Amino acid sequence: MPQSRLTDARSTTRLLPTALVVWVLVAGYLLLREHLSVDRGFGDSDDATRMTMVRDLLHGRGWYDQRLTRFQPPYGVYMHWSRLLDGALAMVERTFALGFGEARAELLTRLLWPLALIGPAVAAGLCITRRLAGDPPIQRVAMLAAAAGCVASLPLYAQFHPGRIDHHNVQLLLWLTAYAGAASRGPGIGGAVAAGAAMGVGLAIGLEALPFYAVIGGFMASRFILRAEEATRLGAFGLALFGSTAAAFLVQTPPARWGAPACDALAINLAAAVCVASAGLAAASATHGMRLTARLGAMGIVALLAALTYVGLDPQCLHGPFAEVDGRIRPIWLSGVQEMTPLPVLLQKDLPTGLTVAVAMVASALAWAAVGLSAARRRSPTFWLAGLMLGLAIASSWAMLRMSSYLFWSALAPIATATAMLVMGRSPGRQADPVRVVAVGLALTPAVLASLMLFCLRIWTPAHASPAAPASTLVQPGADRCFEAGSYDQLARLAPGTVLAEPDLGPFVVAHTSSSAVSAPYHRMAFGLLAGHAALAAPASGGAAAMTRALHVRYVLECRAHAAAGDRIRAAGSLQAALDAGRPPDWLERLSPSAAPLQVYRVRPSLTTSGPSRQIGE
Repeated sequence: MPQSRLTDARSTTRLLPTALVVWVLVAGYLLLREHLSVDRGFGDSDDATRMTMVRDLLHGRGWYDQRLTRFQPPYGVYMHWSRLLDGALAMVERTFALGFGEARAELLTRLLWPLALIGPAVAAGLCITRRLAGDPPIQRVAMLAAAAGCVASLPLYAQFHPGRIDHHNVQLLLWLTAYAGAASRGPGIGGAVAAGAAMGVGLAIGLEALPFYAVIGGFMASRFILRAEEATRLGAFGLALFGSTAAAFLVQTPPARWGAPACDALAINLAAAVCVASAGLAAASATHGMRLTARLGAMGIVALLAALTYVGLDPQCLHGPFAEVDGRIRPIWLSGVQEMTPLPVLLQKDLPTGLTVAVAMVASALAWAAVGLSAARRRSPTFWLAGLMLGLAIASSWAMLRMSSYLFWSALAPIATATAMLVMGRSPGRQADPVRVVAVGLALTPAVLASLMLFCLRIWTPAHASPAAPASTLVQPGADRCFEAGSYDQLARLAPGTVLAEPDLGPFVVAHTSSSAVSAPYHRMAFGLLAGHAALAAPASGGAAAMTRALHVRYVLECRAHAAAGDRIRAAGSLQAALDAGRPPDWLERLSPSAAPLQVYRVRPSLTTSGPSRQIGE
């Protein structure tokens, strides 16, 4: 036993240096590969909108004033995003401004913020791996295999690339922290406190990981039901979750909205339910001296009270975070969002990405089953927690692409532990060859396996087996420059006004110019999405002009590189179809060169008015 404790301590001291090495390698590679792309513009619409909110905060907008007035004017939109993340980014930018000036501070923030999150995420992944591996000799090998997998598996960092300042990477990090904290064992309460605190802050950042947090909460309760000595840990977890949830809710929610329920954010209904559940867990831990049936009953009462609180404050939230979304925008926008693509459709549209996700599902499930061949590991609570996390990640990734990051991180520990068991064989006490461990770890990484499978498919599939797509539907690599900052220079030089364009361009219009956007890809913008779609779908030579002027639109944008997009408006005679074909109606005046990636048109004044039509921003 003394030797076992000593070995385990040594594995603990090696965790942080190992994570640091992986962090430096991965962050350095991503920085060298992508630092120039950050200067060219934002990675996607969420990054652009997030930076708009940070700029507003830095330039005097109130902490509780989260309304973006330049979306869907004249109403604006109250975003459901967390003000905590805005504040963190604003503080980082202000810090950089002290040494580099304001001009470079924003670029440095966008460049380094996501890279800074990689180290803690890797450390949490290694911690989970160590807990799952169990035996100290297996721990060392498993952590080395996990480190090799972290270096080789770029899909792990899909949300951590330079420029990614939206909420997804922070949500992943907080979930990994809660997962690692819940997997901790022993008499200490540090892991339980970390799990509870991370869950509360994570819910404030966004609800993407809500199902995973529910599983972690149930896991902590189940450990106490089965083992009364877990009472201290459960009480610490409940108090940390209560404190972080209540504090985050009060800090980021405007006082005027404290009583307003919502399905897509940490509003009063979810905050109250979580506080009831967490306070109930802390109180129920006092039943540790009672029988198992009493502990089980106490947990059942806590769960029932929390559910009644959530449902009672807003029953329609039982239908999910999009329960309050206007049903009319689902077919015209939400159903075409790429990150919502299910795996079967993804395999048809994007085979490399779909195959990587599918391989990760199969490989991780087999690895978890292989870990379970050890009776000692089957008795470990971490084994079952890993199975629950993995099962939920597989199910959610099958349903939508956006959850695949949770799958890749959930797969890390089972695959690394199975690799260690394979390398050590029946002699867990012998020294393992590090080169062999790294080689096997790399070979079993889902991204590597998928790449090998794709390579074999290209060799074995005859060239004539895949007919080429019609030339009219192909977009050459690099041809889509509609999201680059430079493409908006001309619009930025014009007098500010309201812009009509496809929804995905809206955040870039707001981020790169002083103009406003009718629509943007956010579910709370039902008015703008519906009005913008109606105007673009209307006959170019008929109702489109009147509808556009009714919205006080001054400029219309067109990105021809998106003409082949699956959700494009293609109705014959529509304004969007006319613009895609390069035949704008005569009520639009072309302002940009015909070769410009982003075509800018100005709406001519109506002939029925005595003067120029009034524009928003004048």
